[in-house]
Amino acid sequence: MKNGDDLYNADQAVRNFCDSHPGDLSEAEHEELRTLLQERASAMSDVLGTTIHSVGED
Repeated sequence: MKNGDDLYNADQAVRNFCDSHPGDLSEAEHEELRTLLQERASAMSDVLGTTIHSVGED
């Protein structure tokens, strides 16, 4: 189970990725961002105790 530190780290990873990729993303970069968003949603779900879906989920 993830905790608040895991959520913070997952959120920071998303923010850092977005800050370092200001332009159009390649397909590989899109996939990396989808993965980061899913990890953040998973951490949010654990912390909040309810299911959170990322915008990149299928």
